[in-house]
Amino acid sequence: MNNEQIMTQIASGITGNYAQDARHLMAQYKVYENHEDSRKISNTIRVLMYNLIPNDDAFALKKSINEKNDIKNILLKIEPLLKANKFAETSQMMTLFINELENISKWFTDDDINEFHNFDALFEEQIYIEIFKPIKKVRQMPWHFAIAYQKYAAILFELKQYDKAKLFFEKANKINPTNTSIMFDIGEIHKINKNWDEYLKITAKCLQYAYSTKEIARCYRNYGYYFIEQQDYDAAIALYHFSLLFDLDKEANIAFSELQHIAQATGKNLENITKADSIDEKAKQFQKHNIQLGANKAILILAFTLMIKSVAGAKEILYDIGPRYKKLYDFSGDKEINFMLSSISGT
Repeated sequence: MNNEQIMTQIASGITGNYAQDARHLMAQYKVYENHEDSRKISNTIRVLMYNLIPNDDAFALKKSINEKNDIKNILLKIEPLLKANKFAETSQMMTLFINELENISKWFTDDDINEFHNFDALFEEQIYIEIFKPIKKVRQMPWHFAIAYQKYAAILFELKQYDKAKLFFEKANKINPTNTSIMFDIGEIHKINKNWDEYLKITAKCLQYAYSTKEIARCYRNYGYYFIEQQDYDAAIALYHFSLLFDLDKEANIAFSELQHIAQATGKNLENITKADSIDEKAKQFQKHNIQLGANKAILILAFTLMIKSVAGAKEILYDIGPRYKKLYDFSGDKEINFMLSSISGT
């Protein structure tokens, strides 16, 4: 059969019965996942999936739970305690609250056609769809659900309950797989345990999903920390130097402090290792260690596409990253990115 016949055959199996249609479409996806035109076929299946609308009491209840969600207010109440470092007291309050959320989460269990996530930021959901390309329909859990788990895990981390903290960070990550703040926290657990393979994996993921200059800068600082631990100072210098291209706010002091430490350890001149004209030479360290230079191209194109469609927030993302990325893509020679960034920066 040609593509048109395959797609017609798949669509002809839709009956109007939600559960039956879900099973049919998932089975068809499996049949054609290795087909030479699997991408086109899977896109068709994805559209058909998204058009299935369940009409039952369970989904009505899930909607009601979401609309009556009060997680944000509860998190605001505990914020003063966290700022006062009252972690033991906050832990008692949050444990009771998390137990409630654990019960609520049972209503948001993935099924044949739906997968449940909590993306408080629209762009994070768009990143998930762009990179993960889910076949199932992405449905929203109660807002701030992932952040509640993250906050609880952070409290456990401060109480040095690292194993339990890791468990709840990972639950938060499953709920929102593209939130770099959650992934950075998971990275801190691996850093403490000196589990460097996992630390590098999570840092690479953060860099893949990052869509702000601050996130990019932190990724490079995290890489820099790893290379200092390995005493690979040339790589560490390059990474901390590049972090400064993306973030010159208070976090930049961390990079300057580490560069000063390297200068003292190696006898190199601090002024020389932060020279702007050495950027091309330092970029070679990225190629050597297979580290992403700048943003994920797919993220930039996604933001540009959403900006053209006037999706809220996309323009701000590009105006944040555009001027800094222009330097890097001048170096990389990527004509598509250069054109895109020139068109939004007016250069």
